[in-house]
This record gives sequence, C-alpha cells and structure tokens, in this order.
Amino acid sequence: MEQYKAQEINNIDLHKKSLNHGDGMIEEIDEDLFKLSKDYCLAHCVAEDLRMEAGIAVDFKRIFGGVGRLVDQKLKIGEVGIVQHYGQFAFYLITKKYSNGKPTMNTMEKALRSLFIIMKKLNLTKLGIPKIGCGLDKLDWSDTRSLIVDIFSGSGINITVLCTFKNSNIPQRLNVRITPSNLWEMAAKTIIVLFIDLKQVCKENWKDHIVDKVDIKYPFKKIVTYLSKDVKNKKFDPGAIAKYIVNNEVIVCIFVTQKALYSSLEDGFKSIDQTLKYYKYLAIQSGPIEPSDNFERISWIVLILRSISHSCELWLCGDVNQTSVTYYDQYCKNVLCSMNHSFKMSSLAQNNYKYNDNRHNLNMRETSYQNRRSKSFREYVDQNRRSESFQEYVNQNRRSESFWQYVNQSRKFESFWEYVDQNSSTKTDT
Repeated sequence: MEQYKAQEINNIDLHKKSLNHGDGMIEEIDEDLFKLSKDYCLAHCVAEDLRMEAGIAVDFKRIFGGVGRLVDQKLKIGEVGIVQHYGQFAFYLITKKYSNGKPTMNTMEKALRSLFIIMKKLNLTKLGIPKIGCGLDKLDWSDTRSLIVDIFSGSGINITVLCTFKNSNIPQRLNVRITPSNLWEMAAKTIIVLFIDLKQVCKENWKDHIVDKVDIKYPFKKIVTYLSKDVKNKKFDPGAIAKYIVNNEVIVCIFVTQKALYSSLEDGFKSIDQTLKYYKYLAIQSGPIEPSDNFERISWIVLILRSISHSCELWLCGDVNQTSVTYYDQYCKNVLCSMNHSFKMSSLAQNNYKYNDNRHNLNMRETSYQNRRSKSFREYVDQNRRSESFQEYVNQNRRSESFWQYVNQSRKFESFWEYVDQNSSTKTDT
C-alpha cells in the first residue's frame, strides 16, 4: 500500500495548471492578483530591507501600506511579515537580505514553511500568490511550485497562482536632504515635525531637548503640556497628530510609543499627508546620521515616509558632520561604498593571514617530519609534547583534522604501523 502511494505521488504532473494536493488545490490562472475576492489572503517575497521598489512589490506597498508595521516586526530571512488591510491579510515572505540580492531555494523553503504555520494558526484556507521568486528573483518556477505542493499538501489550503502582472508606474521618489542646520533654524514655510513619546510626556517636569529648542523660537510647549492630561486619559493613540500654528509656522507633533515606534510614525505621516495636502517641505531633527544605530533608524523613517508621500521634500536636520546640504541617497551610497571597501580590505587581510598561517603550519609539519625520521615515534612525541598527552598534542597541531588524517598526511608512508616500524629505534618482542 505504501509503495502504491509513493508511486502515485511520483506520477503526479507538477506542471499541470490545476493540481489537487491532498485536502487542497493549487491552480494557475491568467488574472490580476489584486482582482481576487477579499476572502483571499495574498503573499509575495521581499527582502529584509523592505524597500519594495520594483515588480509586484510596488503594488503591495501601494495597496496594503503597512511598511511601518513590517519594520516593527523586525523580520529576518525565513520569517513572514503580516499586514492586515480592511480585513484582508497580506503576507511578506522574507527570502533575502537586500533588495538587490537573490533568494535561494533554501530561504524560499524556510519562508514558505513559516507562511504555512501562520495560515494554519489563523485558520486561513485561501491564498493568492504571483509566481513567487520567479520574476526579478530568477528562481525556477517548476522548483518553487514543487516546493509549494510539498509544504501545503493535505493542509486544506487552496492556492491560486496569478500569472498576469502589469508593471505599475513607479511613483516619484520623495526627495531627502541632509543639513547641518538644526530643526529650529530652518527657513520659513517648513513644517516642523516632532516625535512625542506618549509615556514621557505624562511625566512631571517633562523635558525634551529638541522640543525645548523649538519652543524657544516657536512657543508651543505649554499647549503640549496641557495635552498631557488628555494623553493620561487615553484620548491620544499612537500615531495621532497635533498641529500648531505659531508665528505663521506649522508645527506637527506625532505621538509615538517605543513598542510600536514605526507603526506610530507611519500613521502620523499618513495623517500629515491627508491633513496638509499642499505642504512642500517637511523637517525632522535627525542629528548625526553616521552612528550605525541612528543610521538604521533614519533609514526606516525615510523608507516609511517614501511609501506615503511622493511630492514633498524631507529635510534631515542637525547632522553636524556635514559641512553643507547633502543629498540623502548619495550619502547612503557613500556609506555603503565605504562599508564594502572596509569589508573587502578586512577579508583580504584575513585571507592573507590564513595564507601565512597555513604556510607556517606546513613548514612546521615538514620540519617536524624531517627531524623525526630517525627517531622513534614515541621519542619524538615525548620530546615535543611538553608533558601533555599525545592526543592533546595532536589536537593542538592538527587543526580539526582527525588523528589518522594528520598522520597519513604528514608521515608520507602507507600506514601508521609501517611508519612506526621503519622509524622506531627499538622494537618490542611479543
């Protein structure tokens, strides 16, 4: 019976347009993925950096949003991000680290298995996907399809593969500039954006260095202090905004929590985009971007705002390491080039060290062999091991090779006993 089942599985044509896989089905149709009914959850592949700037990922970002929510999930390769939009789930399979990289069948399998677990936990039975990993990522669809069948077989999950995809117009990219000028020193008609921690603002004698500096030029902090009562009464949720007009300038506070920082910022930026439709310049105090932690934080903020707004200009203020205004994208390229150069130099140095180290070990072994040819094996070991056991001596010198490999590679004789017999000065009678 088991042999018959195995033969039956082997006879399945995985290239059919429609295929039953136990309690469930996978079928391919020539239709737009986003025209499926809302009871389908959708999934596609993305990188850890969540840039989603090409292919079907552009449409996922436009329709479902949720970039900030994905960032808060701190996703790694093999995991699956979740965004829910009007009751419909969108799943983001992390199959590679960087958007300009490529996935492997191994990372694809890990992500698909994570997706399977999530769908079973959420009791979801309908999944719509493109030919995942097989567009810009260059995996072979027949291999990916076989993997899907293997993982989802008998799950009761029906999978629809949508084969038609129309390239969407990539929206204009938000311009971002870095300036050494501080937020409170920006030119007129620049919207000042402040991030207010909901937990901190409720404390007595609440202080924030950036808020205090802005308050000197545009007095508004008293109003925010009054709002703390509303915050305590939970009238402000994370992502809510408060707008103030002081001396004809607009100040916007986005209320955030550290637990859901990027989700809060995403909701706040959406509110700004909807409330202030004709704004042109937005500014935040970034401080020096160079430290890696801050560079990552600012990168996520830029990524989130770029997923929402496309026509304004963002200014990152207070980077004292800059002598003049710098384009953010060029700055990032310079940072990445510097990192790559450092990595290459480090790798070169390590390889050179390994080469010299290997030569040193080889010379030691050759010298060792030459010196011990006329001595008994035991005498040689006793003279060189410095009172350590023979096995410890071998372990220290063989560099993870087995004892027998070490002996066979070093002695240039056919067998260990032949070597011992030929080099021993005395032989024991049995």
